[in-house]
Amino acid sequence: MDESETKWKICEASTNLNIQKPKTAQLADHGSIINLSSALALITAKGSSVYGAMKGALEILTKYWAIELGNRKIIVNTVAPGPTATDFGGRILKTDEGIRDYLSE
Repeated sequence: MDESETKWKICEASTNLNIQKPKTAQLADHGSIINLSSALALITAKGSSVYGAMKGALEILTKYWAIELGNRKIIVNTVAPGPTATDFGGRILKTDEGIRDYLSE
């Protein structure tokens, strides 16, 4: 499995675990759903097309669910942080210099 396939599976799995339509029936009225997206849903960076596309899709899904669940007073939002120092990006984003280099490509 190449890196793009791995990222796709991670994004797909996390979305499926966190926000599945059948599970919303179990969510109490006046509840909330908060999805974790990424700045890469809005900007482009070399090598991030699959990840950015999945996060963009999650943001659209969030908008639909906000409409569909609004009558139950369930709030649906997305949080999209910028670069975060984790091992997910192959340690590229562990330093300010790494972040600048990544975004300048």
